[in-house]
Amino acid sequence: MQRSFEDEELLKIIGETSDVISNPEKYFGVLKIYDARPFWNAVGNAVAGKGYENKDNYKNSEVLFLDIHNIHKVRDSYKKLMIACLSQENGSKWFTALDNSGWFHHLSTIISGTLQVAEALKKGFQTLVHCSDGWDRTSQITSLAQLILDPYFRTMEGFIVLIEKDWVSFGHQFALRCGHCDGLNESQKGPILIQFLDCVHQIMSQFPLSFEFNVKFLTDIAYHLYSCYFGTFLSDSVSERNRNKLEARTVSLWSYLLFNKERYFNPFYRESQQIDMNELWPNPSLKVLKLWKEHFLAYNIESKEPYQIFPDAFFLE
Repeated sequence: MQRSFEDEELLKIIGETSDVISNPEKYFGVLKIYDARPFWNAVGNAVAGKGYENKDNYKNSEVLFLDIHNIHKVRDSYKKLMIACLSQENGSKWFTALDNSGWFHHLSTIISGTLQVAEALKKGFQTLVHCSDGWDRTSQITSLAQLILDPYFRTMEGFIVLIEKDWVSFGHQFALRCGHCDGLNESQKGPILIQFLDCVHQIMSQFPLSFEFNVKFLTDIAYHLYSCYFGTFLSDSVSERNRNKLEARTVSLWSYLLFNKERYFNPFYRESQQIDMNELWPNPSLKVLKLWKEHFLAYNIESKEPYQIFPDAFFLE
């Protein structure tokens, strides 16, 4: 497994800025390195010439694995879930199909990993989060950690800022993962942002008073991730967005959502005033996770509320 001495030195310097550096004997490492992958996946990547941080080379650091599976398993899980949601099965067979999809197990793992990162940040540790490619599980964990620690990101404006900086600007490959262009490799497609939005939905379900927006806000973002009506998710990088002049040639999804802000407002929202209310610590247990029916059942023929794309004359203004 190859070493990067520059990388090791950089992380050493970052670790020295930790708030807990003054009491190092209390901690195994002052820099927490969270590898989002399962441990054996990282070992497999090492065989291919890639790998993970060797704790012997990263002084004062602790390497932890979050056991979150890759896009291939997530894609297969999503397909099984959608087949179940579009089926006409009822009763125990339907619930068995939902469970066999593995979708909720993935959500539980992501939320559990987020809680580990958030707890480390709260204690004053410097943290580094990464996965194999860097644009998928990394964005999920870092954005969810900010969501549960900072109430600003639970407002409409804050949530938009969160997606813009940790997904769009960070370089999540929307075109590749969503298959927006013809001829793309099917094996590289994956519902990564959908998975993140579902995790947000789970947290909202447990803390219904802590979000300025309602579930329709998430559902519309999920819909327009694939609709291609807006330019927000039509690229794989900032340079590609600039090269194609998307800002000048397309309408932003955020303009549409904020134009219809009243439609997405949560009437039960209570802005946090006390410090101990600013943080949310969701329960990742499978016992409390719920199906995001507004999204996954939107196209079931039994749905009594078919999806409405544009509720008003937004584009006529």
